[in-house]
Amino acid sequence: MAKSSVEISESSLVRLQFLGRRLAGELGAIIEAVAEPMRTARGLAKTLGVDRGTAQRALVAARLTSEPLEALARGPGVAALRQIAKGAQDGGVHADAVRALSAATDQIESTLRELGISQAALMRSIDPEPAESSQGWSQGSGASVTFSGGAGNSDPVEQRRRLFEAAAEALGRAMESRTIVMITRPKQGDPSKVEIFGAHGVIGYRARPDAMPMVLGKTVETPGTVQPAGVMPQLLSGERPMMDFCTQPLALVTSRQRGREVHAVIEPRSPDEAVDVVLASKAPDDDENSKHFGKVQETRFNIRVPTRAAVFDMYLERSLAQNCVPSLDLYLWPREGRSPRPSTWYDALPGAPLLAVLGQGIRHSASQFYARQSELTAATFEAAGWNPDLYVGYRCQVAYPHWASCYAMNFDYRPVPGDE
Repeated sequence: MAKSSVEISESSLVRLQFLGRRLAGELGAIIEAVAEPMRTARGLAKTLGVDRGTAQRALVAARLTSEPLEALARGPGVAALRQIAKGAQDGGVHADAVRALSAATDQIESTLRELGISQAALMRSIDPEPAESSQGWSQGSGASVTFSGGAGNSDPVEQRRRLFEAAAEALGRAMESRTIVMITRPKQGDPSKVEIFGAHGVIGYRARPDAMPMVLGKTVETPGTVQPAGVMPQLLSGERPMMDFCTQPLALVTSRQRGREVHAVIEPRSPDEAVDVVLASKAPDDDENSKHFGKVQETRFNIRVPTRAAVFDMYLERSLAQNCVPSLDLYLWPREGRSPRPSTWYDALPGAPLLAVLGQGIRHSASQFYARQSELTAATFEAAGWNPDLYVGYRCQVAYPHWASCYAMNFDYRPVPGDE
């Protein structure tokens, strides 16, 4: 974007990013409350009593959760946002969603007035990759905390490395790498759903004797299933170890069942033991993501254990890849795997890595963060029985992933705004 003569400070840009995330989230909540057939520009305009241009700008902004400055600049103006809120209220949308959008609108209006710029000037002036702000924070006790996130003052990787080391020391556990390979294709006989097969594992996991155990995912059993506890490979009916990628002899892995949930618990035999455990599984048909084709499929991994590196690959069958818009979000707190995809703009962290496109097939699957990523990818496709040449790969790869965070890879299959 070409810049105008309007100057915006780094701290103001951070405030605008926050507002953009909030706007995208609040508009998304309003749109989700509208009947699905009416979530087009024409349908939204009719439902909310606004003009079609306003409706289309709302649809565009709601999709830009990973580009908050764009959401703020391209979204409806303040007056139009008030019209949307009134139309939503008159249309019976839940009062909480209407109040939230109204509060966001007030905040946007006051901030733009304070900065002395219009929305049009914002569109011309915003740098798509602004630096984070540098500011101080004084506490009542007289102590102070200084943030050093300004441009050129701090390396984000170094910040995350320090967080990794502190968390590893405090928790008494850490791993060299977290690796995930997932494959998605349309469900045979039911194109409204998808099938998901994947492998996920921990590489070089170590723990002190007093550390809390490592839980490597969970499987939801069907009612009436009798699940024996014990050492792998008798652990989970839905997950099995990929022995070629596991420490030999296999680390102690036991099952813990609570209701329908069966957890894989890894317990190293000694603090000096570096454990590799990789499990493969097919997602159950009632997995939340299996029902998201035609909407937004969100696949995420939580950083519960301090990790030096993470590689998260998703492969979509070509017909899916051709009909979606991919993006990547980074959230503060880990979320449960089966919870619906919420609008959590207020949990979004700055600094999400770029989503890389690996292209068709698996020839670009190698990673510097796990030497056997290519082998694991080929083995996962072989275990699924699916042809890798029919898939397109996407990757989230990061050094020292943010501890206590959630990396969410999103694939948006909703109609393009304006499509009728």
